[in-house]
Amino acid sequence: MKFPAAAHFFTAALLASVAGQQDLGLPPQVAGSPPQVRIELLVARLPEARAAGLRAELSDPAKSSAAQDKLLAMIAKKEAELVDWPILTIRNEQLGQAANVHELRYATEYENAPFPAPQHGDGPAKVAEPKAPDKADRDQPADAGIRGHMDSSVAPTAFEKRDLGVTLEAEPDLDPDGVTVRLNIAASHVTLLGWTKATTESTKLGKITFEQAKFQTLKSKTNITIQSGRPVLLGFHKLQEPPKTVELFIVTATVLHSEPKRPDKPAKGRAQ
Repeated sequence: MKFPAAAHFFTAALLASVAGQQDLGLPPQVAGSPPQVRIELLVARLPEARAAGLRAELSDPAKSSAAQDKLLAMIAKKEAELVDWPILTIRNEQLGQAANVHELRYATEYENAPFPAPQHGDGPAKVAEPKAPDKADRDQPADAGIRGHMDSSVAPTAFEKRDLGVTLEAEPDLDPDGVTVRLNIAASHVTLLGWTKATTESTKLGKITFEQAKFQTLKSKTNITIQSGRPVLLGFHKLQEPPKTVELFIVTATVLHSEPKRPDKPAKGRAQ
C-alpha cells in the first residue's frame, strides 16, 4: 500500500525522534516557574494488518515507546502516512488547543427560486384586434400564461460549516511526584469523503437532485493517567475510506522540569 511522500523536514524530524527517544532534548524551565507539560498527538495511517501487529505493543506501557519507534521508522520508509503531529506546550492545569483545519461550507436547505423570463423589445406592445376566444383557449389552465413567462430552479437557502482536519484539546494535571500526569484530552480528525446525490420532490419541478457532503469523523475524548514521556495509544480507528486502513492516535505527555537557577555573573571591571 503506497502513501504520499512526506516533506523532507518531517522525515528529518521523525529520524531524529527515533534516534533520540531516550534524550528528549527538552528546553529547561526557569526555576520557580509554574510546571509545564508538552502534549504530542501523533496521527498516522497504515495498513490494518500492520496496525494490528502494533496494537498490542502500543497498549503495553513497557513496549509503547519501542512500538512508536517502529511506527516512525515505517513513516520514514513511506510504509505508513503521517497525517498530523500537533504539539502543545502548556502550563499545568491550563487548557490548550492546537488545530490544523480548513473550513468547508455546504448547503443544507433548498427552495424553488422563480425568475421572470427576460422581455425583448423596447417599443410598446402591439395589440391585436379583439376577437372572441376559441374553445382551445377556454380549455387552458388559468395560469398557463404565467407559466410561459416564468422559469424555476433550486437555490440554496441555508448553509453549514465544518472544519476539516485535526484538532487537539488537552488539560494536564501534574501529580506531586512530578512524573504522573492526569490528562483530560479530546482529539478529532474530520475528513470529507465526497458528495452523495439526494432526490426530493417539488410541486412545480417534480424530482430535484442535489448533492450532500459526506464526512468521516474520528474522535477520542477521555481522562487518563499517564507517565511523563511514555506514548499511549489513544485511538485505533478503522477507516471507511481508504479501505483496509487504520488511523492511530498516539498521545505523549512530557513534563518539562525546572532547571536550577544559575548565579549571576559579576560585571566586568567590578571588584571581586
